[in-house]
Amino acid sequence: MVGDMNGKTSGILMRGQIPVQVEENQPTVQQREMPEQPKQQYSENRGQDQEDAIAANAEAQRRAAQGASQNRPQRTQPIIAAPRVGRNDPCPCGSGKKYKQCHGRGL
Repeated sequence: MVGDMNGKTSGILMRGQIPVQVEENQPTVQQREMPEQPKQQYSENRGQDQEDAIAANAEAQRRAAQGASQNRPQRTQPIIAAPRVGRNDPCPCGSGKKYKQCHGRGL
């Protein structure tokens, strides 16, 4: 019975639709114009321009790598907890009693 109710409920939910209103002033995807890409201009020194750009890019990457190594955050050391005193261990106060009979009594 529960399985039948779950099946009917999921069937109703799957058939549900959300109404969407489209404004008349907005152009559809087909009506939008794609912007024209500017044509690449060629120059006589194009090979030299590329070499200059490659050299500038390499210099920028080198500077970024140096800056990143200097700006690295310091790694924090993990906190190492002191050894815990067991219930049947001698009390660290030096009384000679077990911890559970001395300072561990109220715990």
